[in-house]
Amino acid sequence: MLKTIIFSDLFRKHIPIKEIVFTTGFNSESNFTTCFKNNTSVTPSEFRNTPF
Repeated sequence: MLKTIIFSDLFRKHIPIKEIVFTTGFNSESNFTTCFKNNTSVTPSEFRNTPF
């Protein structure tokens, strides 16, 4: 469920990544980025900028 929220929010480019970080319960952007990259092999910014 949390992954679904994160992915759908990242598609909404008007929502700052920092806002996604804190609404999903992470206490820092670096922890979120590390966790995201460990699960997807890309950073949240790279994911957001990937054309689908």
